Amino acid sequence: MRQDSEAERPFADRRRLTIVFLASVSLLLGFATLAIYFQTYRHDFVSYDDGDYVYGNVWVSRGLRLRGVIWAITALYINWHPLTWLSHMLDVELFGLTPGPEHLVNVAFHMASTILLLVALSRMTGKPGRSALVSAVFAVHPLHVESVAWIAERKDVLSTFFEVLTLLFYAGYARNRTMARYVAVVVAFACALMSKPMAVTFPFVLLLLDYWPLGRTKVWPVIREKIPLFAMSFAAGVLTMIAQRRSGAVISLGRVPFGGRLANAAIASVWYARKAIWPAKLACFYPLQPARLRDVVLSLMALAIITSAARRWQTRRPYFLVGWLWYLGMLVPVIGIVQVGLQSVADRYSYMPLTGLSIAFIWLIADALSGRFVLQGLGVFLATVGLAVLAVAAWRQTSWWKDGETLYRHATAVTQKNYLMESNLGAVLSIEGRHAEAIEQYRRAIADRPDFEPPYANLGGELLDAGRVDEASVALKEALRINPEMELAQSNLGSVYKRRGDYAKARELLVKALGHKPDDAFAQSDLCFVMAKTESDDEAIAHCREAIRLRPRLGEAYVNLARILADQGNKAAAAGEYERLLAVLPSYPGARAALDDLKLR
Repeated sequence: MRQDSEAERPFADRRRLTIVFLASVSLLLGFATLAIYFQTYRHDFVSYDDGDYVYGNVWVSRGLRLRGVIWAITALYINWHPLTWLSHMLDVELFGLTPGPEHLVNVAFHMASTILLLVALSRMTGKPGRSALVSAVFAVHPLHVESVAWIAERKDVLSTFFEVLTLLFYAGYARNRTMARYVAVVVAFACALMSKPMAVTFPFVLLLLDYWPLGRTKVWPVIREKIPLFAMSFAAGVLTMIAQRRSGAVISLGRVPFGGRLANAAIASVWYARKAIWPAKLACFYPLQPARLRDVVLSLMALAIITSAARRWQTRRPYFLVGWLWYLGMLVPVIGIVQVGLQSVADRYSYMPLTGLSIAFIWLIADALSGRFVLQGLGVFLATVGLAVLAVAAWRQTSWWKDGETLYRHATAVTQKNYLMESNLGAVLSIEGRHAEAIEQYRRAIADRPDFEPPYANLGGELLDAGRVDEASVALKEALRINPEMELAQSNLGSVYKRRGDYAKARELLVKALGHKPDDAFAQSDLCFVMAKTESDDEAIAHCREAIRLRPRLGEAYVNLARILADQGNKAAAAGEYERLLAVLPSYPGARAALDDLKLR
């Protein structure tokens, strides 16, 4: 057996101490992560995107199936992120449509990213203590709660896991540039892009790390080896833009002018840094508001001062420039120059960029305390207290995600004129049967944002269900004035015309609605009824059967179908539909009497 020489022994001892330190810190960080996030096991889905990603997604909700896998790889739905879709499908396959395990999978990815970040930074910098503090901030910061506690943000934790894995592989490649190590970097980065396209600027981060701490100063070789990575980023960016334009998520310049976007970008860049220091009043949605000149000027001044300092310290403190540019560079895809959605900022956008900011300031403070043992001890104490405070705040922030009502009420409490959360809260209250409260929330959302169509459509649906047909018609027509292609408003207004007996107009609107959303079972059932009234029985039957396929417990679809079949003289088939209805809904009003009547004829 080989023995370490006297000269090698101190280095071997240092390596062992570093390994023990990293292992101990990893255990502590894992425990802290579980202490904050294990509560999510008891949390529910929220209606804020979880339906689109999991329980309401016709492909994901079936689990892992070949057709679903093909869809995941080829679909440009919301974004192009096939690994995210596949991870949700795997969860459904393993656990069913149960939110608790899906939450814990998010937590597991966050924990794994924390530990990999610790190892990668320590390997790159040779500073395990500072790397541990950066990783601890990543693990417990309240700004990261949204990414971990929100099932629909699986894409964030999954992409970041692969980004940090890319860092780890790149640290090995920088020391020993073999083809196998390079392929590992490329594959890990490809997986990051296929999880969330926000990773498109990550090759820029690798270039920064070449400068510091890796010290790779030959410019062309380090750029040349990144060309495939930048090409992958470009392709992912193109696919993302196509997907987001198709989904209607990209906001036009007419709605948010370019000048307003630049102003909000400046404010947002400083906002994330402020919230990193003082993470209070965090919400799942921050409405985009007109920028105040004072805020724009102060933000630009802050950005100029910090950037100027980073440039001046480039030689003596290169880590500050690298960390600051890491932070700004990773925010570029989500800073609002291309405005996607109506938010001004979002906690989840800081998930990986915040690491650059942590590196810049933790290294800066550690260098300032270097050699001053009393101050170093005080610094360690204050850092420990600070991390504990962040962890408690993160635990509290996580608790707001337990269900939709809690989440939306918190958001409306800590922000102003949060029309989207008011509208979402109304939808939750409506599902719970609290219709008067739902109507109040929809009216509040309309008052806060008169040009936002969803609360009009939802209000119209509530009023329609309450029998207030004329009021419903006014709200629904206003929704369609704002957005003539809004499926929910078309469908609900079609129901209004159905109740009024204007079947031709009802048919026109319902056909349009189903053109946008063919899996709307209620619209399918309404169109079945309307087509029967316009002497299109065969088409009507097809729509009723489709409504039942989509929603097997939709009683009105069975009734509509049974009546059509009875009118055609097919009493046996009509009776069969009533029997199927009673099998799934034994107490459905009038079904038993209608069945008995058919049997007596």
